[in-house]
Amino acid sequence: MSRVAPLALVALVVAVPFTPAADEIPPAKQYQAFVLKQAAELRKNDKAPATADEWAKQEDALRKQLFAAWGGEACFLPKPCDLDPKQHGETLKRDGYTVEKITFQTRPGVRMTANLYVPDAAKKKPAPAILQVHGHWRGAKQDPVVQSRCIGAAKLGFVVLCVDAFGAGERGIGTALGEYHGEMTAATLLPLGGPKGSGLSLLFECLTGVLAGTPLLTARAGLTDRRPAQQNALVIAFNVANFRPLADYRRDVGLLGQLVKGLPRQKGVEDLLLPGERGGRELRLRRSKDIPLAVKLWRELGEIAQSLDVPPAALT
Repeated sequence: MSRVAPLALVALVVAVPFTPAADEIPPAKQYQAFVLKQAAELRKNDKAPATADEWAKQEDALRKQLFAAWGGEACFLPKPCDLDPKQHGETLKRDGYTVEKITFQTRPGVRMTANLYVPDAAKKKPAPAILQVHGHWRGAKQDPVVQSRCIGAAKLGFVVLCVDAFGAGERGIGTALGEYHGEMTAATLLPLGGPKGSGLSLLFECLTGVLAGTPLLTARAGLTDRRPAQQNALVIAFNVANFRPLADYRRDVGLLGQLVKGLPRQKGVEDLLLPGERGGRELRLRRSKDIPLAVKLWRELGEIAQSLDVPPAALT
């Protein structure tokens, strides 16, 4: 069996003409290179504001765009809640700066843990400030790499507020501060989108968590099933014809798709793709033409073919 599988793979390679990728960017860097290229193309005509008025206009426009991208009025309280900042424990005195362990309220009853780095000079006169988000470091705001960022900025005279994201650092559950993305428990139940969004979040957790037997809230809910929390999934199959005629359902789904694809687009967006359309286009393209392969993969396949005395595939 160990010899049949490679032979089958090489036979497929020989039968279908492949085209190796034109560039030699390492596979792990290809997506990053693609994103950088797209970003450069989208921003090539941008010009930095030249006056204070232009900066103010750009700030207002960016705020509006971010507000809309984050869900708009449906995801934000009409009136922001009181931050209610609190300091916990004693201030840590360090060389040229101090660290305060604080929490504050971001939504009613939801508190964010944070460390506040204050340069000694900032206690006498105003100083610039940085909001430091920890990224994907396992220790969140306590991670040595993240702390080094904050310390370096504090020594340069910046006040730094370093926060824990939902499910990370001190906001994680079940384990110590070693969570990568964090268990998104709090975010799962956060009532984004008002009552409808809250209801959908709770329903998703009931179906994909509690019903599947591995709920995210196992550690807090005292449930009998103590399996570790993890990413879950649920598949439900039902007969559409039991609810309405299948032909009518297909027609209305098609109309819904047309409605979505007819929505206004941002500048530079040629088409709105429904789920599956991008993959379908790529499949048809590769079936009608060639399948591009990274140079490294092509070389590895050639080595396998050589080790099995199989002639390598012809390039096109």
